[in-house]
Amino acid sequence: MARTVLITVRAYQLSNETMSKAQLLQKMSDVNKKNFVFTPAHCRSARGLLDLTQRQLADAAGVSLESLRLFEKNERRPHESTLARVMDAFERRGIEFLNGGSPGVRLHPERSMVQ
Repeated sequence: MARTVLITVRAYQLSNETMSKAQLLQKMSDVNKKNFVFTPAHCRSARGLLDLTQRQLADAAGVSLESLRLFEKNERRPHESTLARVMDAFERRGIEFLNGGSPGVRLHPERSMVQ
């Protein structure tokens, strides 16, 4: 990861674009989001951190319980819009998803927008 950041920063320095450090970090974040794959392991782990049942998550995200169950069992991949709603429900509760080679989930209670 550090090597990738160094290469990206060096490419930024060599480019003709004039960007602030914040703009560069935002672009890097956007690239990471495009490459991010939300996995059943992410979903189960985030639910565990928040102590949510599948039903509670389905209700919070506005998705069907059956879609969520099948996804978590890795039996069916829902539509991207369904996955986006599930991720949004988690992120509003302070969850950060990581995908640097292996799935990861981090809880930031201070970022929670939902009680």
